[in-house]
Amino acid sequence: MYTVHRDDRNSTALIDTATGSETSRYVGYGRDIVGMAKRHAAFQEYVDTVRTNEKRVIMAGSTPICGIRRYHPEHDNRANMSLGARYESIGLAPQEDELVRRLSKNLMDRGIFSSGIDLAYPYVMEINILSPGGLIYHQNATGEDLSEYALT
Repeated sequence: MYTVHRDDRNSTALIDTATGSETSRYVGYGRDIVGMAKRHAAFQEYVDTVRTNEKRVIMAGSTPICGIRRYHPEHDNRANMSLGARYESIGLAPQEDELVRRLSKNLMDRGIFSSGIDLAYPYVMEINILSPGGLIYHQNATGEDLSEYALT
């Protein structure tokens, strides 16, 4: 993850690196593929409340199993618990609960019954469907094993 500001001198180079832009390689040869990217990249607007309000919510069907508040290290824009970010188990505010239940019902309509939803309300930052980890972090924080709820 990079934080790029509109006026950063290196923003074009970072975007080219992220997307695999061929511009610099082929511009001198006049080839038709100038500017075509070899890779995809996801870009999103920076949400400043993410540093103080990022949560991972583990869902089983449309039921929130647990919520984990993630703390960003001072030197990093990522709050990956697997990289050592601090965390604590939390409950959800009513509006957060409604949002994740609504999102999960939409995912269930598409055949996805287990997810990890990252949010900094009112923003959804990411929805993890391949490996929606987080139950172990809840257990580490509280001693409570909720895995049976995620499997039923």
